[in-house]
Amino acid sequence: MAGTTVPAATSGPSSGEGSGDRVDGSGGVDGSDSGGSAESVESAESVESADSADSAAREIRGYAIVCAISGVVFAALVIASMVLLLQAPGLSDPDAVYAAFYADGGDVLVTVGMHLVPFAGIAWLWHMTATRNLVEAHPGPPSKLPFGLHLASGILFVAMMFASAAAVGAPALLGVFTTLPPPSPEVARSLAGVGYAFAFIYGVRAAGMYMMTMTSTMRTTGLLPRWLVVLGYLAATFLLVNTTYHPSTLLVFPSWVIVVSATLVFRALRR
Repeated sequence: MAGTTVPAATSGPSSGEGSGDRVDGSGGVDGSDSGGSAESVESAESVESADSADSAAREIRGYAIVCAISGVVFAALVIASMVLLLQAPGLSDPDAVYAAFYADGGDVLVTVGMHLVPFAGIAWLWHMTATRNLVEAHPGPPSKLPFGLHLASGILFVAMMFASAAAVGAPALLGVFTTLPPPSPEVARSLAGVGYAFAFIYGVRAAGMYMMTMTSTMRTTGLLPRWLVVLGYLAATFLLVNTTYHPSTLLVFPSWVIVVSATLVFRALRR
């Protein structure tokens, strides 16, 4: 009919309305919901990163504690065994001293020292392995050459320690576990000479090489303070060039192990 006004058709909901995004007055899409999702993802990543850092710190502390305990046990056992083994007559002692020593039962103390050496070696393997794991747990790979020489020199050192104790203590072992007369002074002195060679020529230099490579590795990873790095290099150089057979030379390496172990666990617990 003429004059009748037809109402305009109402359009349906615009696209995007009722969905996650809202249309603003200018027709743009409000990204507040998307921004909230991004913030949630970033928050989750931050929490995961913090958990990962805490886990790495706990792992480092665990390795440092094992390194310290095994290092102190190794040092105590190797010093005790060395004191007992050195009760045997030295290379310059006369034949009468050798004969009197084994006749008076001094070989028992030397035998006890021999039996302590394997336990010192076991503690050493624990210490060396924990040290390597501690280095690998830190960010950044260690230098391949010093790290490989570190393992080789550590194994060589414990082998020389075993061989030295076996040679020096062999005459005492015969006196304790057999009814045969003790070996002649010439034989006992020859075996002592072999033991001294393994300890003072080969073992000491293997220990010096271990100290040098370990100090280099831990210097690059920042595990040791500067003063201990310098001390490690000086002590390693002394063992590598030393030509004396004084027993105090054998105390340098276990003393250094104690100092390094204490430093590592102290710095790890402060993380």
